[in-house]
Amino acid sequence: MQAVATRHGLTWARRIWGETVSLELLDGQREVFSLQIAPRDFRDIHELCRRGLVTGGECWQLYEQKNPGYATPEAAAKVLHSL
Repeated sequence: MQAVATRHGLTWARRIWGETVSLELLDGQREVFSLQIAPRDFRDIHELCRRGLVTGGECWQLYEQKNPGYATPEAAAKVLHSL
């Protein structure tokens, strides 16, 4: 997330509430994008990639950081099942 923020002249923050982790890109105090990993957030990931802010590979790297020890191929299969 830091690399994406730096590349676009933004800062980033992480907020946690309950089981939800929100990764946010900020322009000053203004949130310009937030990402929570959940099935409804596939649209968010698509939008990040569509805008060229991050690649699909970078999204998987963030996923792996958030979920250490969880196999990416297994997660990818769950994503495909959910679509």
